[in-house]
Amino acid sequence: KHLAITCDNGIVKMYIDGVLIETVYNTYFLPDAPTNGIYKIGEGIPKITFKNMQIYKGTALTQAEIQTIYNEG
Repeated sequence: KHLAITCDNGIVKMYIDGVLIETVYNTYFLPDAPTNGIYKIGEGIPKITFKNMQIYKGTALTQAEIQTIYNEG
């Protein structure tokens, strides 16, 4: 499965396999990177291994861009 999450002005969108599955409004989501540069994602849940993770700072990818990334595998 391919998971993508975007946040733009508090609008959070979640995509699975390039398809939008959820849109919510959230004023606190993925803040600027902490000074040590480490994000904690899913703290308190069982460990998840990511094959490939990319974080795009300062931009929210469009659905078309996410679909392209998914299609390219």
